[in-house]
Amino acid sequence: MLGGEAAMLYLHPALGEALVATDVIVPVVVGLILLAAVLLGSDKTCERAFRLLRWVANRDEPRFPASGITN
Repeated sequence: MLGGEAAMLYLHPALGEALVATDVIVPVVVGLILLAAVLLGSDKTCERAFRLLRWVANRDEPRFPASGITN
């Protein structure tokens, strides 16, 4: 993927810079949103954020909830 961005940077510098910035900024923003959901969200929001992270990591759900939350 980086090769395509390097080619775009060579052919059209503004577009290449936009692609590189997008590759860096989007994961950082998603990480900050997840961190805010875990730290500042309700118990249900926190549990859903951790379920999303387990889904992304391709891990199974725990047998028993870590907290007293029931679905």
